[in-house]
This record gives sequence, structure tokens and C-alpha cells, in this order.
Amino acid sequence: GEDLSRIVVAVDPNTSNNEGSDEIGITVEGKGLSGRGYVLADCSMRGSPNEWASAAVIAHDVFRADRVIGEANQGGNMVQYTIETAAKALKEEGKRSSDHIGVTLVHATRGKVTRAEPASALYEQNRISHVSTMKTLEDQMCLFTSDF
Repeated sequence: GEDLSRIVVAVDPNTSNNEGSDEIGITVEGKGLSGRGYVLADCSMRGSPNEWASAAVIAHDVFRADRVIGEANQGGNMVQYTIETAAKALKEEGKRSSDHIGVTLVHATRGKVTRAEPASALYEQNRISHVSTMKTLEDQMCLFTSDF
């Protein structure tokens, strides 16, 4: 495959952790030297803040990502703190070599439909590839409609 110029882990946390709560979106994306986008993994899950943050840190390490990008709308700095705390705990458990992790917070200013349009356009232009089968993610993408 193509060499990647950048790899990030994207985290879209939810506000609650119970039976009916939404999954925490955790995906790994890469950008090829050609500008092509790659979805490398879907690690989305349900779980406590420590569980999803640990999953994001492990994905970061496995894929040697440059950063974790966290959506800050639901909890702001709490997202960054939770990821950094998980990284430190994994270091203490001997599961990673450093307690540092790069986290960038982004604020979604528009609704999900508006935010999906740029990615949707890249898919239409055949500029994004899924590197493996991600059945759950692909089903969700196919079922996504503007009225939810």
C-alpha cells in the first residue's frame, strides 16, 4: 500500500454510559502521500471513560499515530484529561513506553449531517479506502440519513 504521511485516532465520546447509550466512536484514519484517505480501523465501543480512553490510546500505539483527535463538545477538557490519564495508567502497567500522548480537541460547530458532507464527497470521488472490512461502521454509514 501507499506510505502514509499522517495517522490519527479520532474519538467521538458520548455523554453517558448505560445500556442504551450510543457507542463511543473510535476510528483510525491515515492520509497517503497522494492525499488519498484511508480508514485503517474501527475501534468503536461502549464502555466507561477509562475503557474508551484506553482503547483510543492502544489504537494510537498500535498504528503509531501522530495524535488523538477528540471531539470536545461533550465534556471539553475532560476528553483530553481522560485520554492522558489512560496513557499514564497504561505506562504504569508496562503496556506502553511513555506516559505522553498528543491530544488535539476539536469543537463541532455544526450538526452531524453538515459535518458528514465533506467525508461523503470524498467517498463519492473514490478518494477514501477502507483497509479492511469494518462491517458495523459500513452498515452505519449506509444507514445514515439526514433525519436519523
